[in-house]
Amino acid sequence: MPTEVSSAGRVHDDGSSHATVRTVLRLAGVAALLVSAIVHAVLAPSYGAGQPGITLGTQFVVQAVGTGAVAIWLLIRDSRLAWLIGAVLMGGTAAALVKAHTSDGLPAIGPMPAIREMTYDTPQLVTLAVEIAFVVLAAVRLLLDRRH
Repeated sequence: MPTEVSSAGRVHDDGSSHATVRTVLRLAGVAALLVSAIVHAVLAPSYGAGQPGITLGTQFVVQAVGTGAVAIWLLIRDSRLAWLIGAVLMGGTAAALVKAHTSDGLPAIGPMPAIREMTYDTPQLVTLAVEIAFVVLAAVRLLLDRRH
């Protein structure tokens, strides 16, 4: 049934436009996750991945694998849990990057090294943009479920 307008001027939709919006949000979310995963995977070796101990490069590998797995999960199934886990991963990564650029930097936590960055470079700006975008997409997508 197509979209109809009632005599009171209210629009009634058969749900197909909501399905289209959910699909667009999902594909944009998958793309954001993959960009973040690829950038972190490519940069991991230059940040010490493969060296003994927990390095920033090791953390980049974990982030790349985690976001890549969520991207595949979300591509296969539009799952609330995938959106939530993706938002936590991407939001946490963005928060860590922003905190690393403060005067105090990101403190060492257990065996994880402290991180302090002086300036943003292009890969950081790209990942920050897609990480924030994913969190916004996840919020919109999860709110759609509450409205319908």
